[in-house]
Amino acid sequence: LSGFGVRSRSLKLGSRKDVLLVPRERASFGVLFLSAIWLALLFWKWHVGIRMCLLTDALHLFLLTTCQIGHISFFFFIMYVKISLERFFFFYVSYCFSWEIACFDRHCGMSFVASRKYE
Repeated sequence: LSGFGVRSRSLKLGSRKDVLLVPRERASFGVLFLSAIWLALLFWKWHVGIRMCLLTDALHLFLLTTCQIGHISFFFFIMYVKISLERFFFFYVSYCFSWEIACFDRHCGMSFVASRKYE
């Protein structure tokens, strides 16, 4: 069980092997810096009203802060999935919004952007 972080009775507290069994508590500076950037982007998206892919942003921040990713390849895999989802949703939602703007302008005589300000 020592591989899972469980301390063996034969090991003395504070010995070199005991220290190696304890998982690293601090995340690296680069991971914290990238998570801060994505947190800022998350709030910027929410502020300007683009509410797509907040779930992937939240999942990414959860993985960065709680799981403390140490493998950079796994980090880039998460970023690839996130960017792919955002690209798909961006094209899908922008197509639907452009159709809706045209309908608002044609039938109601007001722009979609002006109606979004007062929500």
